[in-house]
Amino acid sequence: MWMIVTLADAHTCVRVCYSNDHRGLSSDIIAEHIIPHIMNSSVYKIKEIQASVKQEFHCDVSYKKACHPSFPLSKPVICVDGTFLKGPYRGKLLVAIGFDAENSMFPLAYALVDEENNRSWSWFMRLLHIHVCGDVQNICIISDRHHGIINAMRTLEEWQEPLRVHRFCLIHIRSNFTQKFKNERLKSLIYAAGVANQPRKYEDIMNLIYSLNTEAYTWLTGGSVRPEQWALCKDGGYRWGHISTNMAECFNNLLRDARLLPITACIRFTFNQTVDLFVKNHKVAWNLVYALPKKCWKQYVKNEKKGRAHAVQVFDHQRGIYCITTAYRQSRQGGNAQTVDIGSHTCTCGKWRELCFPYSHAMAACYRCGISPMTFVAHEHTFPAYQATFSGSFQPLRDPKYWTLAKLKLNVNGDRLKQKMSGPLRTARIRNQMDRRCPDAPRRCSNCLQSGHTAPNCPYTGYFHK
Repeated sequence: MWMIVTLADAHTCVRVCYSNDHRGLSSDIIAEHIIPHIMNSSVYKIKEIQASVKQEFHCDVSYKKACHPSFPLSKPVICVDGTFLKGPYRGKLLVAIGFDAENSMFPLAYALVDEENNRSWSWFMRLLHIHVCGDVQNICIISDRHHGIINAMRTLEEWQEPLRVHRFCLIHIRSNFTQKFKNERLKSLIYAAGVANQPRKYEDIMNLIYSLNTEAYTWLTGGSVRPEQWALCKDGGYRWGHISTNMAECFNNLLRDARLLPITACIRFTFNQTVDLFVKNHKVAWNLVYALPKKCWKQYVKNEKKGRAHAVQVFDHQRGIYCITTAYRQSRQGGNAQTVDIGSHTCTCGKWRELCFPYSHAMAACYRCGISPMTFVAHEHTFPAYQATFSGSFQPLRDPKYWTLAKLKLNVNGDRLKQKMSGPLRTARIRNQMDRRCPDAPRRCSNCLQSGHTAPNCPYTGYFHK
């Protein structure tokens, strides 16, 4: 039993800090409270949420509780891109895509604008900062060289370095490079230099480019782009190993049917697709089968198998300096020496710094000194980060009969309507170097996609249309 022996009925001490937060006031309760406010006004700032919760529940809430925690717990890398609408309206769809712990797409924001220009991209990037990124720093934006995106990154104070960095898609850089320097060997060399993790390999390739074409070397080293904007080993580890905007391109491909719809139907379609993506990944995230998310765990096991075959020499056990000699393979490759510094989480191969994930050299050093490599896996690759990324929920859209009548007057601008042209539907895509077919690739039938024959002689004619 407990017995009160002393009671101080009056306190004279003064609290230095005071918090009125309540652990029972979760983010789900806050979300349920603010839904009616969001339906009336789509712009609802964090400070306004904190004041509303204080008035309703008489509790103070932190900034973290009041905002959506998904993006701050995922990789600080965002791919932005724009694509055109295919419906009756002339417009563009702007998207911002992140990466979850499985290295899969995580849609952050999308918007419909009239054109891709300085005004629309500045508006989009400003709202992306307010509603998604917040105070998160060291965010890497990967995009093509569209003048609107470059202007927004240079003029908006919240997107300027060193708070955030801007990097270019290597695929688009190679396309721009090939348009000016039409040389297949240079085309392959620029890609090899861009994906090189080791500065030594990068310098060797750039010296070869210099010997072939000095003008091309100048174009890559400051004439049009700087090395840190396109080369993986020069960007300082901001990319997390991502070299292109393929994730944004994949999301645009996912919404290819939505771009044919009217505006309202397009918005509803993208909303439903995002909800389905969250529901699917939420189920996977809570299915704890491996120690890490599935793709990360497979890479971890693969690196562990390779690391146990390496030879390890200790140079400074106290500081964690080791020399790793890679094992020889059947292709007679290997025998390379790499230096691992466990204290600074670096390896001369460059992969540990770029990917924030221990590769085979780091694992070999960890096993030599008796440390589990799992302790060096970045939090963004773990199950807690994966679960937190898809912990948010969506509310179903109400039936239009219950919508509040908006006091708006819409004026239809006929100039924004596309003119119906006679004949079959023509694509508006401007083909470039990335659309060029490889000369060694076999030609395929447009009906069954098999090689060896063409559509007029296809044995499956009419089969796919039944």
